[in-house]
Amino acid sequence: MRPGGRLLAALAAVATVAAGARSAGVEPREAPQQPRSAGVEPREAPQQPRGAGVEPRGAPQQQRQPGPGCVTFFGDVMLGRDVAREVRRRKADPWAALKAVPQLARTWVGNFEGALVASPGVTCVRHDGLCLGVTPDMLDWLRASPFRALSLANNHAGDFGAAGRVATRAALASVGIAPLDADTGPTLLDVDGTGWALVALNLAGNSAAERQRALERARLQIGLARAQTPRVVVLPHWGREGKPLPAPEQENWGALFGAWGATVIAGSHAHVIQPVRCEAETATYFGLGNDLFDEVGPSRGVGLAVTCCPREAGLRCDAAETERTSTSAYPAFTDRSPAPPCAVDVAAPDRSWLFHPDRATFLFVQPLTAAGPRTFFALRRHWASFDREDALRPYVFRVEREAATGRTRIVDVWRGTSLARPLVAARLIPWRNTQLLCAIHRDDTFLNPNPTTRGRIHALYRWTGFGFAGVEDEEAARACEEL
Repeated sequence: MRPGGRLLAALAAVATVAAGARSAGVEPREAPQQPRSAGVEPREAPQQPRGAGVEPRGAPQQQRQPGPGCVTFFGDVMLGRDVAREVRRRKADPWAALKAVPQLARTWVGNFEGALVASPGVTCVRHDGLCLGVTPDMLDWLRASPFRALSLANNHAGDFGAAGRVATRAALASVGIAPLDADTGPTLLDVDGTGWALVALNLAGNSAAERQRALERARLQIGLARAQTPRVVVLPHWGREGKPLPAPEQENWGALFGAWGATVIAGSHAHVIQPVRCEAETATYFGLGNDLFDEVGPSRGVGLAVTCCPREAGLRCDAAETERTSTSAYPAFTDRSPAPPCAVDVAAPDRSWLFHPDRATFLFVQPLTAAGPRTFFALRRHWASFDREDALRPYVFRVEREAATGRTRIVDVWRGTSLARPLVAARLIPWRNTQLLCAIHRDDTFLNPNPTTRGRIHALYRWTGFGFAGVEDEEAARACEEL
């Protein structure tokens, strides 16, 4: 959501300048470690578990055979209702046809529609009764699939309450699949030595307040992901079911995700294919349709398989349609594509901040080039006596290499308790040969705090060398509010 309102007068930052430096104790030849990972080890080639008509809509495209480091993204995956009945009847792998397709990568990511029903007494909590339950016997088919990550950030993950969420998360992890939760991203995947960052969020079937929190959380997660890899994939559950065109809010949110650092956007929820948009720094697939689902019809029986591969200057994505028949939910590959390949050019980030010994505590990181090379602005959460809150705190540090020893050390340049008001998010924006800090604050004050307020205020700051000071610039303020 874009909080509106004119820019208020920015107060001087509440800041302290940190003296001296502390050694990170890391040799420069040692590769920095990533602070967060999916916690899922690479798996062996998928094995089969034991016991075990759509009109063309696009011109055929010559799709490359993916090499190392590639990932294929699918839409909605559902293993309940008629899908489960067909799998039990046929005792056959629902993805057998797709696993044999050389144009698809060996690593898959999708959206898991449903929740595990671990016992017969589990109760559906949806008011409409439309719960998508998945029984434990279906997990063997996921274990045998190339899926490495599945999003649980959707409107069916809570069908059986909090207990169902916990059980589903544990069940996916038990079969080697990273569960993508909205509140724990970004999730990092190592694919043949190539790093991918995944950020999942749900913007469907929830309240305005829940969507606001999801977007504010994703703003930080996308920024943290972009500080680690140029391959940042946002998986939004959004839009309106059955609609072939994106809603206006999808257009708005997609533009924001790209501005925040996403290089690929792969949407779900509509259950039909939606348009593809290829831009210089972002490939947007508004809706991937259904991968494995029991819905039928000319549009709902078709899905997109989007295979993205690293390249020297970024990545390239190829999209091809899959389809089911009127009598089977099992998807098959087609040569049809709704769009030509999309090449995204994006530079690799400066990852030297990963030498910081407290890197795992950072919720956002960005180079502060206005303060010099290898200097970074970060946000981390901790309690402070100043406002007696566990809140976001701004922090500036520099990564230096000692000439005499060749060792890397961290210099604490500035540690702030806060800025003008309680902080929700912040991002540096390029402005007239320098950088400005675009901050989003709560609309309460430190003197009259209200942590639950949904009101937001944008404010601009500049780096002074000793902290951040408020800036009045109407043009820059408009750019900040649009971000």
